[in-house]
Amino acid sequence: MSATVALTPPTSSTASSTPLEGEAAELVGRLHRIVGESLTAAHSAHEDAGRGRLSVSDERALARKLLADELRRLATDAYSTGRQPLDEATEDAVMTAVLDRLHGLARLQPLLDDPSIRDIHISGANRVWLTMRDGTKVRGPSVAASDDELVELIATAARRLGRSERRWDHAQPELNLQLPNGDRLHALMAVSGRPTVTIRRHDFDIHRVDQLVARGVCNDLLSRFLSAAVRARANVIVAGGTGTGKTTMLRCLINEIEPDERLITVEDSLEIGLERFEDLHPDHETLEAREANTEGVGAITLADLVRSALRMDPHRVIVGEVRGAEVLPMLLA
Repeated sequence: MSATVALTPPTSSTASSTPLEGEAAELVGRLHRIVGESLTAAHSAHEDAGRGRLSVSDERALARKLLADELRRLATDAYSTGRQPLDEATEDAVMTAVLDRLHGLARLQPLLDDPSIRDIHISGANRVWLTMRDGTKVRGPSVAASDDELVELIATAARRLGRSERRWDHAQPELNLQLPNGDRLHALMAVSGRPTVTIRRHDFDIHRVDQLVARGVCNDLLSRFLSAAVRARANVIVAGGTGTGKTTMLRCLINEIEPDERLITVEDSLEIGLERFEDLHPDHETLEAREANTEGVGAITLADLVRSALRMDPHRVIVGEVRGAEVLPMLLA
């Protein structure tokens, strides 16, 4: 079915709230940098002490405290110099905007929270297209005040939202990142005319082969064949074009595996999401490739992880996406 293109903005359910402007917008950017740097330092101190990264709940609590402290300091400074402090409504809006930048994706967050949106395509801060679940395509709202702000937003997400810190800059212009809700983000800068961001939404509600039959993806005979192939431990390769449902199909096939089997998934960027199905796969490990640090060391490739997975006594090794050197160790497995 061909998609319908609508040249009208999305409905209010997909539009973000009115963005802050002027001095308030500048304050959001300044507080975001101050609190973000403090959180990065806190993470580093936590890791240096051998306790790993701060938990999500601890990070959010610390961010709220740091932000409240900064806002109180600003109010005190305003009173002491005879200036008008922020009114309560503006202060609340500033706090919400900063926290959205730190823990979410600022103006992008309402789009990510909208279940009617399937994919988000961004080419610069003010060129946004949304593909809806019904196949229609609509213009979306601006997601940042400028391209520079968009770059800062995505670079911050790369540092903070993944399992490990990732770079997105002129030296590393391509980014692949799984967002906390499971969506997959791909971004390019420097090699494109404007910064581009593509966000593909995953439908975790579809996770069994029988659901594929209900959705009309395959018939009952094919579903029973696929289930039998998985349970017979046949080697299975899922192939297809972009956006055709390869990951959804793989997830459905994995969930046909018996729960007592030990599974190891290997991915360039996490997206299979076995942690969402603990009842189906209580004994599983998820391995994710890691980029080199700024000194050019510390990279762990998919090929490295496939070899590691084979040493972890798995019943099955599942490679999320095969694009290069990991093909040979996967086939030898």
